[in-house]
Amino acid sequence: IVGCAIMKGGLIMKPAAQIETDWPEWMSPATAARYLDTTESTLADWRLKGKGPAHSKIGQRMVRYRRDDLDTFLEASR
Repeated sequence: IVGCAIMKGGLIMKPAAQIETDWPEWMSPATAARYLDTTESTLADWRLKGKGPAHSKIGQRMVRYRRDDLDTFLEASR
């Protein structure tokens, strides 16, 4: 079934974006939002509130997310 993964005897729905295997190690907010199946504005809101996945700020404006941190966030949110 496309968009699903078998986990311990049951089906777990995953966002379609997570099924891709070519995700970069470091992602922009736009790419990270697609990976998490959310919006850039939601990620920005989480950053301001100190919630959401870990991120790195490079300089004053550039924000990047590590794929491993996004996966950790997804696992913790189950």
